[in-house]
Formats: sequence, C-alpha cells, structure tokens
Amino acid sequence: LKNVYGSRKEVIQIIWNIYPNYPVVQLAVLFILLFVTIDFLPALVTTSLYFIITVCVTVGRDLWIENKQQY
Repeated sequence: LKNVYGSRKEVIQIIWNIYPNYPVVQLAVLFILLFVTIDFLPALVTTSLYFIITVCVTVGRDLWIENKQQY
C-alpha cells in the first residue's frame, strides 16, 4: 500500500489509460462506488439498469444513424 501511495501518479495514469477503452471496467467502478455509498442490492440494480439503458441507447443511436445514411 505504501508503494501504491508513493507512485500514485503512475497508478492513476495506468487506470486513466485503461478506463475509457474497457466498458467492463467502467461498470465495475460504478458498482464499487455505489456499493460503498449504498447497499449491495440497490448498487447491483442501479448498475444493471445503467448497463441496459446504455445498451439500448447505443443500439438505437446506431440504428438511427444507419437508417439516416440509407435515405
């Protein structure tokens, strides 16, 4: 823990490089933050709803752009 604290700039840089490229890491960070602030079940439900809404919005946006390009 002392080494991590001492080299926190490097650790933050590694996390910053990984975080945007992997959505699973984003979901894990969201779940951990929610779990720390609220109970397990609400954190799990909130993370699941976030995932479902994100997927639906992404699919809808892609379909809309695809239909827009066809016409």
